[in-house]
Amino acid sequence: EAHLLLTSPLALAASWFAMSALRPAVAIFALFIAGASSQNDDMEAIAADDACLAGDEQCELSLRQLRGEQTLAAVGAHTEPTQWEAMKGEFCCQNSQGLGYTNAADKGATCYPDAKPMVYGYCDSMDTCGSDCNGTWITGFCAFLNTTDNGTDACAMELNAKETGYVYTGAHARAVQGSQCGSEATCGGCDGKWCHYPKELLR
Repeated sequence: EAHLLLTSPLALAASWFAMSALRPAVAIFALFIAGASSQNDDMEAIAADDACLAGDEQCELSLRQLRGEQTLAAVGAHTEPTQWEAMKGEFCCQNSQGLGYTNAADKGATCYPDAKPMVYGYCDSMDTCGSDCNGTWITGFCAFLNTTDNGTDACAMELNAKETGYVYTGAHARAVQGSQCGSEATCGGCDGKWCHYPKELLR
């Protein structure tokens, strides 16, 4: 006849070969579904962890610390440790058993590397630096362009010989945080360039 009966040996063989050909595709599809399900489960778990009772400050503090650690771990997984040394920006200079700096008149440059919190960590935030981390939030400094040699980066800095802080190697004069020209808003009017300090981690 024109059509094979489903119970015939030839039809059964053809059906078996067709199913064999589809097995790899079926397996891949199953793995995709399993992965999507796992991701959804993770998202639900995170959402559940984010729930703190109203007014539970200890829970909220622990949750913020956990988020900071998770963010650091995620970024660190794709970043070589030496690259942190090249990062510049605002940071928290923390005081622990003693002062976190050697010169109160220039905390930004003289802040001990060990007094700086982990990049993207809980204390690496203006909101928590002073209140929870006993630190001073350092914004930057204003390098005066008219005191900078030609071809030199006005913001240039390098570690001092003892590796306890930084020395300025760019502009010969500058305004630090707290002075008249020592803010990003006023620096330009003082013929200056606004600069940030390194956020390195020397452990």
